[in-house]
Amino acid sequence: MPKHTIITTIILIIAAMSFLAASQIFYKKGMPEPISFSGIKSLYQIFKTLITNKYIIFGLLCSAIGAFAWIFLIIPNNSLSYIFPIAAGIFYILLFSAAHIFLNDLINLTSAIGIALIVAGVAIANFK
Repeated sequence: MPKHTIITTIILIIAAMSFLAASQIFYKKGMPEPISFSGIKSLYQIFKTLITNKYIIFGLLCSAIGAFAWIFLIIPNNSLSYIFPIAAGIFYILLFSAAHIFLNDLINLTSAIGIALIVAGVAIANFK
């Protein structure tokens, strides 16, 4: 399979990381409170939640799509040491933004500086 252009690679990474970030939002919406673990009954409750909660199901679907893109479309055509920092940075930015928009997570100055440092680190690590 021929290598992708850098633009195609970035688009694929953004798409895969978007699905993975969406999965985390769905998981959080599906499990707003922790389930206390106390044995077989708890395992049944967890399994029941996994197969009946629409948010968890959508989260699993988004995870599967993101993983498929990562495993079959992105990794085989790129150097992992090159694409992983880019993907991690994009994922964190997408998740941070989505959590603010859909879960009302707060954005504070420390978090914003952290995101800026991540972006700067990805840029420095991939500078050629």
